[in-house]
Amino acid sequence: AHLAESLIVSLVGGGLGPDLFIMQGSGGMITAERAAEKPIATLQSGPAAGAIAAAGMTERISLPGRESDAMGVLRRADLFVLSSRYEGFPNALCEAMACGLPVVAFDCRSGPAEIVRDGVDGMLVPAGDVGALASAMSKLTGDPERRRAMGARATEVSERFSIDGVAALWESVLERRA
Repeated sequence: AHLAESLIVSLVGGGLGPDLFIMQGSGGMITAERAAEKPIATLQSGPAAGAIAAAGMTERISLPGRESDAMGVLRRADLFVLSSRYEGFPNALCEAMACGLPVVAFDCRSGPAEIVRDGVDGMLVPAGDVGALASAMSKLTGDPERRRAMGARATEVSERFSIDGVAALWESVLERRA
């Protein structure tokens, strides 16, 4: 798969292995085939490469690794998936949203829920629930209008986390403490 024709840019992190794409679960095998109709590109390579090759899915999932023009890749994508099980403040999530991408992310202990407005500019699913992640990916890939609407709202992240926006948040916290 070439990045220009990929639907989903996924940042695999937080110890997630190939189970994002291939996992035996109560619903049977969850694969990229069920999650999206177009190819998937992930900006990081790693332990998933062997499992993806063994499953014969190298035509559907590309692992180009680091990209010198990550923002350009994001602008060509239609959906961003953050599959990290652990996060602080995921800048990659904000960057994807600033590019107008709706997002699907695990609702891990910190990070995504502070950024993503569930149902407004993306979808949060229970942390570690790969089936729910695949289902959310499928819902958004199958609904271009919803994807566009969420993507339009996702750009608001730039204002919400701008210098002025964050300064206002801090002022609010300090005023409550005074």
